[in-house]
Amino acid sequence: MSKKIPLVPKLRFPEFAEEGEWEIRNIEKNIDLVSGIALKSNEISEDKNGTPILRGINITEGRIRHSEDIDRYFLKDTSNLGKYLIEENDIVISMDGSKVGKNVALITKKDEGSILIQRVARIKAVNADINYLFQHFLSYRFRNYVDTVNTSSGIPHISAKQICDYEISFPKNTKEQQKIASCLSSLDQLIVAQKQKLVVLKDHKKGLMQNLFPKEGQKVPHYRFPKFEKEGEWVEKKLNFLFYLQDGYAFSSKMFTSDSENARQVIRITEINNHNKNLEKVFIKEDRIDKLAIDKHVVNKGDLLLSLTGASGFNFYIWESEKAYINQRTMKLLLKDPENDSLKILLNPLIHKKINCFGSGQNNNLSKEFLKDVEFLSPKNTKEQQKIASCLSALDQLITAQSEKVEQLEQHKKGLMQTLFPKP
Repeated sequence: MSKKIPLVPKLRFPEFAEEGEWEIRNIEKNIDLVSGIALKSNEISEDKNGTPILRGINITEGRIRHSEDIDRYFLKDTSNLGKYLIEENDIVISMDGSKVGKNVALITKKDEGSILIQRVARIKAVNADINYLFQHFLSYRFRNYVDTVNTSSGIPHISAKQICDYEISFPKNTKEQQKIASCLSSLDQLIVAQKQKLVVLKDHKKGLMQNLFPKEGQKVPHYRFPKFEKEGEWVEKKLNFLFYLQDGYAFSSKMFTSDSENARQVIRITEINNHNKNLEKVFIKEDRIDKLAIDKHVVNKGDLLLSLTGASGFNFYIWESEKAYINQRTMKLLLKDPENDSLKILLNPLIHKKINCFGSGQNNNLSKEFLKDVEFLSPKNTKEQQKIASCLSALDQLITAQSEKVEQLEQHKKGLMQTLFPKP
């Protein structure tokens, strides 16, 4: 007979080392769950004089968000809606949408008194620490659970019963729950602060680009580096005048493998859109390639790539890895003048709007023929191009470093939770 393994976490705070085993149970007995009220459409207003309504769209990953576009209000009397008025430290979960299982938040004083609308669940703790429960609802494990129980072929959703059936592990002592929750909450605050820094950097870049590039219908930017103030108007050139355009090869998916040994990566649309960060990369073995026929489809480090199909837009990416092959519906753009390398950095902001406006009306597809004739403004002095590119590149490096910092903190929290909670 196999020996029973005690249900205890790998890492435990010293003061609770002798508290004994944890227990696993569904959370139904430790929560008070209420689903929101179904308001009629004529009871929902944009008039800020009413009582705020908390809708699923207001809930995002770990917080409540507000904007004029999404905030709505209830103008009638709320005296008979007591059970639907949320309070500080309530957990709210959006029960519908593409991010169901991810959109969970803890109510702060700011949102106390808002009306809970249907398809949103409100949770209070019963004989448990609310922050401890919140950390479980924030976890990847809860997201995986929702993905498992959600069998709908339509809009993803989770029911109140499915939330109540979610199983988690509990230490017997609620003070241990509080200690764990406090540790993880402190890390959450640090992650939020770092994410805010990332948002500030991205907003700064957005504002900088609005000033460094001419506005629609103009040929001179609002701000110009002093050295180039007398350089005159920017000039319009066709893409084909500056770049050689090479679209991808139609590889058979049967040739793909996940084994990277003696193989080269195949660059698909997803690699360009996600800057090659997706985990499920595909490769083609060198011995399966007719190298003479495929040479023009080779991508080298530093080559500029473009996705030719994109429901959410068309994206540029400067390839940062080793040699690879471009797949169909992707394109590489090679400079005719290799000395003008800064243009690779500037090309995206210079023609982004033009190609996305075209693609949105063409079944989300771009063609080589269309791209050849795309015209865009650029500084006639290559040194001005280099100066702008250098400025944006330095900012991109800061943004990348900050993104990596956020990702490292999130991975650290994920690892910490794996040690602070016992494995079933």
